[in-house]
Amino acid sequence: MSFQILSKVITDRRQFKCNLSVIFFFFFSILDLVQVVILVQEDYRMSLREKIFCTQNTG
Repeated sequence: MSFQILSKVITDRRQFKCNLSVIFFFFFSILDLVQVVILVQEDYRMSLREKIFCTQNTG
């Protein structure tokens, strides 16, 4: 009886650990995605600003 409970606890913990690693993986991949999006937006904004600046100077 106690052995069954112990084995159940062990398997639950293993499962939990696995789920936790999956959650962490998703979390970090989402963070990476967000960083990429932010970088792209900043790059776009900078290029837009440069375009506006160049057209103002040449115009």
